Amino acid sequence: MPTGLTGYTISSVDNGIKYGTTYSAGKIVPANTPLLLHGKEGIHFIYYTTSKATAAGTNLLQRSTGEEVSDPNTFYYKFTYRSSTDKTLGFFWDSDDGHSINIASGKAYLALSQEEAQGAKGFSLDGTISGIAQITPDNSAPEFGQIVYDMNGRAHTYSRTMSKGVYVTNNGRKFVIK
Repeated sequence: MPTGLTGYTISSVDNGIKYGTTYSAGKIVPANTPLLLHGKEGIHFIYYTTSKATAAGTNLLQRSTGEEVSDPNTFYYKFTYRSSTDKTLGFFWDSDDGHSINIASGKAYLALSQEEAQGAKGFSLDGTISGIAQITPDNSAPEFGQIVYDMNGRAHTYSRTMSKGVYVTNNGRKFVIK
């Protein structure tokens, strides 16, 4: 990893983007490992090595070949702004339904199963999850004191005094407080 940059894999999106392996300056990055890079704008020199290092841990990032990828059982997210007017940076759908992506070769994207994605249209780098797709009615309430999440991804402790709204539990169950 070049001086001035840090590279991250993404290990999960459970309650927001979770970074996995961190590659700081001087660390060897295994070949073909897609990363989210952080550092100051500028020129960074990359040095090649003959190391046979292998990637450790889970990495949900995939490397684009420049061809469209689609699968009705997978959600694809590209690294971009939420919209042309909302400059929130993160991983957001590249297509209307999230089931296909077509980005330039060598770029990284997220590929998530339906279970991992939980219907979210995007994951911002500030931890906000957007667009949970559907609500399944369930008459049983979470346990008091359990951590639940609102539609902006903020954590709340479940209690009788919670504000009206839609919430999600850690196991992905959605519920409404009227």
